[in-house]
Amino acid sequence: MLFRRERATTPTPNPYAAPEAVEARRPHVPAVAGHPRTKDAPANPWVSIWLAPRDTIWRIVSTDPTKRVFLLAAAGGAILSAAALLSVLGPRAPELLFGGLLASVVFGALLGVVLWLLGSFLCRATGAWLGGQATLAEVQAAYAWAQAPLFAAAPFVAAAALMFHFNDDADRLLGPYGTTAVLIATAAAVLVIGAWSLVILCKVVAEVNHFSAWHGLATVLLAWAVLIGPLLGVAAVVRWSAG
Repeated sequence: MLFRRERATTPTPNPYAAPEAVEARRPHVPAVAGHPRTKDAPANPWVSIWLAPRDTIWRIVSTDPTKRVFLLAAAGGAILSAAALLSVLGPRAPELLFGGLLASVVFGALLGVVLWLLGSFLCRATGAWLGGQATLAEVQAAYAWAQAPLFAAAPFVAAAALMFHFNDDADRLLGPYGTTAVLIATAAAVLVIGAWSLVILCKVVAEVNHFSAWHGLATVLLAWAVLIGPLLGVAAVVRWSAG
């Protein structure tokens, strides 16, 4: 034969070559059967977190899990701290309210960031105990965005603060029953929104860990037990030794 056909050979892999980089991606999980969700789907996380928390946090951690997390943690702590101060100081010393509110907002923001960091770390650990796969950044995003509904309580807190500051004018305009209604509405709004934020927390923690909402609830409860248990133990020892 004039021409010799060359046999095709498969190149031998170089055992000393550096491994090829593989882009890490979260698994594609459908939100509803037959309707796959994509991270590019248009959505406003401030709105969708209320009723579609799992889909919302999936989209957030698929793009930028660090976006706005410090703002959410600080604002959530500030709002809850201001609401707590209103319930204690408002009816008793309205003249001290605004100064106290400023201090409580600063203190609450700092405390909110500290509790967010600590709670995220503990939820990451307890989630791993239950077989979760979330990274610390993903749990931090979930913990922070679970507090987004607390922004809806801010107008109620501001309205109650103004009413206490202008107490005489409020009584004249709204009457005694009107001011009482504002206080009840503020307390109810904070309690309901806070409770729903806890439900969202369980769902988003479950989503980033790739397990059910019940496992998310167990993860959060275990984290709180790890945090509160030693404190209760120390308090019990101190009380027993003092008695």
